[in-house]
Amino acid sequence: MMSTAGIRRIIGYGVAAGTSYLRVRDNVHWLSDTVAGSALGIATARFVLNRQDHAQQASLQFQPMKDGWQIAYLIRTR
Repeated sequence: MMSTAGIRRIIGYGVAAGTSYLRVRDNVHWLSDTVAGSALGIATARFVLNRQDHAQQASLQFQPMKDGWQIAYLIRTR
């Protein structure tokens, strides 16, 4: 049985591949543009997903205040 992560991956790559195909077919982008965009998207996704382990060590918070916003950057030292 396939996990939900596997199903999401198949759907995501399927939508991306379909969009890329249509853009090349309709002469909106060159094939090299779509390949470069795909590589950039995959690299960015892997970078972000690999940083999730470090996300608990630091956080950025925004809170609405009466006359604006409060911004807090928290760093866990232990």
